[in-house]
Amino acid sequence: GADGWRAVFEALRKGACPRLATPTLGSCNLGPAGGAALAATLLVGGGCPALTELNVSDNGLGDAGFGALAEALGRGACPGMATLYAYSNGLTVLPEALCGVASLEVLGLRNNDIGSLPHGLLHLARLRRLDIDENPRLAAEHEIVGSTNYGFKDNDVGALFAHLRSVHGGEPPPLEGQANPPADEADLLAAWDTAATADALSARVEALLDMQDSIVGMAASS
Repeated sequence: GADGWRAVFEALRKGACPRLATPTLGSCNLGPAGGAALAATLLVGGGCPALTELNVSDNGLGDAGFGALAEALGRGACPGMATLYAYSNGLTVLPEALCGVASLEVLGLRNNDIGSLPHGLLHLARLRRLDIDENPRLAAEHEIVGSTNYGFKDNDVGALFAHLRSVHGGEPPPLEGQANPPADEADLLAAWDTAATADALSARVEALLDMQDSIVGMAASS
């Protein structure tokens, strides 16, 4: 429950497992607030610098919780992140921020309800396996990329990327706001409020990121 994952994330944030590389957090009942707490853990002080694989499947993260996690990863929280599984989380969008995780090779999004794939997905030049099975609104894209045999084999990401280039008229614009240093620790840890609703949590994460950009701007001008 909430007390359990809060204690684990707090320990990780304080550097308890600096060599942790492939944690499995599937079916831990994190919810949107847990997703934001995990994002804060990864951003503040680089809580898991050695992370290469992360499984957050079946946690009810929703768009708010997964969006917070995507923002953390897209801003360089885990520079070696190669594999991310987010099956069965009630997702309806794929965050553009995730397109900034240049090291990503395997992305599992099975059994969600994602409506479309962002143009920025083309930034993931190392991506070789994209599992979008059981996303009804991505049926056409799934037909192009093919199955991953439940995540165990690579599929035709190249064909999907060619399709996205055709649909969007070429390459995507450069990503903005990536790899900025984290904001003040106390502000980021405000996302640990487990009573937050998904909408309130999403607004809070957005506000924290705006504050972070302001801090970076002030530092650059001083």
